[in-house]
Amino acid sequence: LQRLRDATGASAHLAVRDGVEIVYLVQVSGQSALTSNIGVGSRLPAHGSTMGRALIMDLDIQALAAAFGAAPLTAMTEQTPTTLKELAGILAADRGRGYIASRSFYERGVASLAAPVRDETGTIVAAISVVTSEHMVDAEAMQGAVKDHVLEAAAEI
Repeated sequence: LQRLRDATGASAHLAVRDGVEIVYLVQVSGQSALTSNIGVGSRLPAHGSTMGRALIMDLDIQALAAAFGAAPLTAMTEQTPTTLKELAGILAADRGRGYIASRSFYERGVASLAAPVRDETGTIVAAISVVTSEHMVDAEAMQGAVKDHVLEAAAEI
């Protein structure tokens, strides 16, 4: 994660899933004055964050229903899915790409890119992400070099 931070300049994180939440286990601060202030032990809703989506991207609609129940999902921004059907559609697109890139998905003004970390059987066991201000990185870099660095780090881990 330190190498990932050094390569991207962004804060780097690792989290695991606990039910319908993610728990941050590692946080490496970015090199700019604008850095992620989320700390180890912090919890976020899995459906509303990029790392959460990386952790649940392999779940089908039945597994999502078992995990989340029937209650509406809480929206953090206008981009957050509020139904399981909407979430399942977003996750299908995430699976197709193998990573999640977002701008203002969980918090306005924040750009994030996350990828799942898989064990030797292919099961998702953790997720990593880089987080920075939307103004610090353009969309082309996020979909190019930043994505490549995150995917390489996830594979290495």
